[in-house]
Amino acid sequence: MDSGTADFEAGVYGNSLEVVMQSLVSGQTLTESQLQTETGLSTESLNLALARLQELGRVEKKGLGASGYYVAIITPPSQDWYTIDESAGYLRVSRRTMYKLINEGQLAAYRVGAGGHRRFRRDDLERLMIPEDVGSVDAMTAEADPVLAELWDNEKDAAYDNL
Repeated sequence: MDSGTADFEAGVYGNSLEVVMQSLVSGQTLTESQLQTETGLSTESLNLALARLQELGRVEKKGLGASGYYVAIITPPSQDWYTIDESAGYLRVSRRTMYKLINEGQLAAYRVGAGGHRRFRRDDLERLMIPEDVGSVDAMTAEADPVLAELWDNEKDAAYDNL
């Protein structure tokens, strides 16, 4: 954002963005009227601030019946090192799968101190995630597979051959 835009937004929003975020920082959901009471902002200032915070991806509005609730979107700080449980959670696999990856040499584990606690680098975990090559999957056709050709080429399904 250039300085002109920053100056303009500072004039329009004042410190209302910060005030709203401080009110939502505890992770609780608040209605617009609760936010107005807590922040002391006018309806117009609060609406401008909430709209801008939604654009920035810092606040999310959730509807419940006729009421709308706002909640702060908190991005967890990125970390470089993970425990076995954190690594398994990061990859969405079990601890058993983690140990299997280590034993097969697919994942490097780093020992911490004499206790031997294992830690894993985020870069190593991300290298395990290999995009699936969908383009190399052959279409199931009789020409590609002789077994399928034999199964599909019979009198019972001859009606389907004309489709």
